Amino acid sequence: METIADELREKGKEEGKKEGRKEELVDVLKTFLEDRFGEIPDEISTKIENSSMEELEKLKDNFFKIENIEDVGEILE
Repeated sequence: METIADELREKGKEEGKKEGRKEELVDVLKTFLEDRFGEIPDEISTKIENSSMEELEKLKDNFFKIENIEDVGEILE
């Protein structure tokens, strides 16, 4: 029989995994963008860090369509 504490612990683990995946995707995207375009402006970096997982996935899916760093801001709007 699962207790409320077990349910809360499991929910916390799932939330931690989601947050970890998001942080990893942010790091990968920023690294790829820096390799491609050089230093990322603070405004764009902040937008990436504050984006939802869905927005980050959209950025990832459109990565090779990005022609300049400003396109990142447009994709995340």
